[in-house]
Amino acid sequence: MMDARYEKYITMSVIFLFVFGISLSFAFKTDKFASSESYSQLRQIENIKEKGTPLIYDDLSYSGRVHVLLPLFHYLVAFVSLFIPALIAAKIVPSFFLALISIAVYYIAFHLTKNKTASGLSALISGFVPILFSFSVTTVSDLSLSVFLILLCMYYFINLSDKPYHFLTCFVILVITTPLSMIFVLVLIFYTGLATIEKIKIEREEYEMTIFLIFLTSWFLFIVFKKALLTHGITIFWHNLPSAVINEYFVKTNILVAITQIGAIPFLFGLYTIHKHTFETKNKIVTLVLSFIAVAFICLWFNIITPEVGLSLLGIMMVIILSNYFKLFILHIEKFKLNLKALSFFLIILVFLATSVYPSLYFASKAIENAPKEETFQSMDWIRRNTEPNSVILTHPKLGSLVNYVAQRKNVADTDFLMIKDSEEIWKDIENIYSSRYATEAVELITKYDVDYILISELEAKEFIIGDYFGSKCFKLVYSDKVKIYKSECKIKTIQ
Repeated sequence: MMDARYEKYITMSVIFLFVFGISLSFAFKTDKFASSESYSQLRQIENIKEKGTPLIYDDLSYSGRVHVLLPLFHYLVAFVSLFIPALIAAKIVPSFFLALISIAVYYIAFHLTKNKTASGLSALISGFVPILFSFSVTTVSDLSLSVFLILLCMYYFINLSDKPYHFLTCFVILVITTPLSMIFVLVLIFYTGLATIEKIKIEREEYEMTIFLIFLTSWFLFIVFKKALLTHGITIFWHNLPSAVINEYFVKTNILVAITQIGAIPFLFGLYTIHKHTFETKNKIVTLVLSFIAVAFICLWFNIITPEVGLSLLGIMMVIILSNYFKLFILHIEKFKLNLKALSFFLIILVFLATSVYPSLYFASKAIENAPKEETFQSMDWIRRNTEPNSVILTHPKLGSLVNYVAQRKNVADTDFLMIKDSEEIWKDIENIYSSRYATEAVELITKYDVDYILISELEAKEFIIGDYFGSKCFKLVYSDKVKIYKSECKIKTIQ
């Protein structure tokens, strides 16, 4: 008879390897990433690998700007890239932490249910929350690391009286990794209030730790983001985005989208649990999970966090809740005959594949389809080989990071608007250059930003109404394929 402890470790290992294997196999379907922002992260990683420090002052982005970031994720990937190429490391590390999420979910679910099978099923599903899976395998992002650390902090908070230093260590790592540490603090505040209302006993150390974390997190994030806060004020919560793009960045999520991106089964059972917990059972762990769900929903509603982050947290928390129902289901089918038990588990796996695995792979495929096209990369490579090193390239901001990474040239703008004082004006000026009816207005703005080359790809043609003056004497066509590149031949001279 196998020892129960080893049986648990084998289960977790199989789940980890399954999730890690599927995510890696999908990540390596292409050698590129689904967002140009990923290439900005790669520049940070490669700078750390070469110089040991992140790229704080960047002379290519916005033709010169300051970055504000928490670089622990970049250091982790840079360390891995000492042994393998950075492009490969940047695919492996997010997938690795995505698989580790399933282990963290297993432990939390087991603490909730004391049932190995129910915990294992929840752990398996947690590796395929569609939006978290697709974002982790198609971009260079610290999201999977951040979610894993949040779950680790959650587990040690549940066991705070036994392992206070474990919790504090994990939380310090979370704080220096991501601003989402503030979300965790908000959850603890919400949890304390909710538990008090429901007359659930809160231990003294939980109160003390919550108060300590409020001051620790606020102090640390203020130190790191002080200049950005003083520069942008409250708009820092919306990343200083121009009004023209803020609605696109913080997409309002309707109920159908939420169901498909979280997973139908976790979403529906999560809603039922909220209802049941409100009117019937009172459980400390469930109250903590529901506090996460409430805070994530509120932050999503007020556009404080992006849909990728908010729905990922909602999905993971609802999967943890789902373990309660797996426990009840398993206890129920224990009464069945052997063939009915096998049929029941087969149906569970079938539903899991249909509502979690398939949507995960579908959304990941869609993300890759919407990524910058091969012809865009070819045009960037042409710019690198055929233009002066100090050239300024105008593109849609979504392609700005590609200009920096692939073309190795300066851009007018990219999608990192933090610490950019006049982001609204820059966005409008870019739109006017592409869409203006008058060449003189475009030339005036080109002079303002010292633009040398203008790129028109499928993205620019889709987002802007391209002016008909391109190809005139002031705009020389120097590259023509599916992407066109024009050299700016005219500048307005100022009279001294």
